[in-house]
Amino acid sequence: PFDGVRDGLVYHLSNLSMAGFKVRKEDIYIEIAGIRAAAQNKDGTNSSIPQSQPRQGAVKASELLIIDIKNISATLDDAVWSFEQTYMPYLKGSGKANTRLWDGAIRLKFELRRRMVDAEEDPVTGILSKATWEPV
Repeated sequence: PFDGVRDGLVYHLSNLSMAGFKVRKEDIYIEIAGIRAAAQNKDGTNSSIPQSQPRQGAVKASELLIIDIKNISATLDDAVWSFEQTYMPYLKGSGKANTRLWDGAIRLKFELRRRMVDAEEDPVTGILSKATWEPV
């Protein structure tokens, strides 16, 4: 279930099932360090994968993994919802809904982030050496 409060509105969504989601493997694109993976045909040759958003400029070194999923469809039957407005005019409601989604898309981006926690400076050159890093 999803429960939360936003801008004075209390909301609830439940009875959501992943069973109604459909994604074809041909609609999943994976990019690792700026290189887009290519699907293979049955004969072992690489098929061309369309670039949904062509890269412009340099690839960020911190962007390790990007996953694009296109053409997502879903059927969510009997989803339970409710809301309550906590300010004037006070409103609330609840019910069930049958929901259909088509042509959906999502992008998952995983980045490497770090910060320097300790570094030693070379007394002659003044250049930092032996830096110690930790993930952020």
